[in-house]
Amino acid sequence: MGASASSSSLASSSSGILTDKEVRKLEKILAREADAEQKLIDAAMKDVKEVEQALSKSTKNTQQAQKLVAKTKEREIAAQKGVAKAQTRLASVQEKGRQAQEAVTAKEQREAGADRAVQQGYADFEDCHRTAEANARDRTMRLSQIRAQHGMDATAPAGSPQP
Repeated sequence: MGASASSSSLASSSSGILTDKEVRKLEKILAREADAEQKLIDAAMKDVKEVEQALSKSTKNTQQAQKLVAKTKEREIAAQKGVAKAQTRLASVQEKGRQAQEAVTAKEQREAGADRAVQQGYADFEDCHRTAEANARDRTMRLSQIRAQHGMDATAPAGSPQP
């Protein structure tokens, strides 16, 4: 704009016709204005290209981020399924463990009952054996007394002939 003010002052010279020197001066001014405008246009184009590149890069980054979000969501869903499956397995294992513990407890109770029965059997056997021994001693003693009363040999076995 400053150049256009100087050109208008040149155009209003006293004779109304421009000299060659004034024309060259105007050409230089106009050429400088054109160069300045071209530099502004080039700078603006460079800025536009940079903005376009930034937009393209931003779009690409956004798309990559969206893909990452989608993959992350898929992994999260898969992990949730895995957790649910593991929880189901855990519950199953815990139930089987509980059932096994119940079976062990029942077997231990049966074993304890059987052990008591065996111990009682031994005790009954020992009682029976002691009773049988006592009865045998009693019979032997009574037999000895009977033989002694009837003048028989007390040491001879029963049913053996008399001397």
